[in-house]
Amino acid sequence: MKDEFEDEIANAESIFKEGDFKVALDILLSIRQGSKYIPRLFPSIPETVNENNYEDLIEAIVEVYKHEAPKGDERTKVMLFWLKGKTEASMNHVKRMKQAKQDLEIARGMAERALPKAEIERLIADLREVQTEVAKGKALKKAMVFIKQGRQLEEVKNYQGAIDLYTLSLKHEQIPSAYYFRAMCFNSLQFYDEAIEDLKRAMKTSMEKGEVNAYPFLYYIGKIKLKLSEYEDAVSTLSEAEKLAKAAGNSKDHALIESNLRRAERQLQEYAKIRKTHQENLHRSSEELKEEKAFACQILASLDKADRSEGKAWPVSYTHLT
Repeated sequence: MKDEFEDEIANAESIFKEGDFKVALDILLSIRQGSKYIPRLFPSIPETVNENNYEDLIEAIVEVYKHEAPKGDERTKVMLFWLKGKTEASMNHVKRMKQAKQDLEIARGMAERALPKAEIERLIADLREVQTEVAKGKALKKAMVFIKQGRQLEEVKNYQGAIDLYTLSLKHEQIPSAYYFRAMCFNSLQFYDEAIEDLKRAMKTSMEKGEVNAYPFLYYIGKIKLKLSEYEDAVSTLSEAEKLAKAAGNSKDHALIESNLRRAERQLQEYAKIRKTHQENLHRSSEELKEEKAFACQILASLDKADRSEGKAWPVSYTHLT
């Protein structure tokens, strides 16, 4: 069944999206029990509110609250705090998330005597979501402190101390840079396997967060593989990094990666030549060894035959030589 105030509500939603926040709120609150329609504005917040007009909406909410509060309508108060909390949370900023938590806690405190059970549950869900984000923000802040301290130790070449701090950072938040910096420390200490694993973790978490392209991590993995004389893996990894850097349009990075790729390809070719020569020598030595063993067997057999004719037994079997 269509709400009798649907036209007014739709008009308020349209005006809200245009950024005339106070006008939109005034329209809703002019309707009988209009505060219950304020949640209709929530879906528009992420696409409407930004750094430029955020203060305008907060100011509109505060102004409307001051006007409505003396009327004693608890539902209106709850809804305005709820709207303010949702707005703060949508900005995804640590300080504003804390303010969102505070606003939603105030709304929650008043909700028992003002809202029906279904709306209270929805409000509680919003509050819990913000509480989770606040906790994440605190964890991220601690993690960043440990990263900063780790960088300071890394600058004075205290790599093990830096590794310990990056590890502490990762216990608070999975930050790609912490994995990357720890990998560089492992590399400096010649713990190459650990360095490669951390670079892979950095790449995975970075891609999950949508932060950067994978090619910087592949580049460093390729360089370590080259250092370990794992030429085929180095060429394969650097080739992938080169393609991604080229696709990303970063000419400087592409040139650097391409240069290292060509170097790896040259070393792989030299390694292949040396390996082929070694295998040929090994094969030739093997054939010569077989001839020597066959000749030795003939000699020993003749000696054995001679000894047997003289009634002597050969003391050691020569079959182990074959």
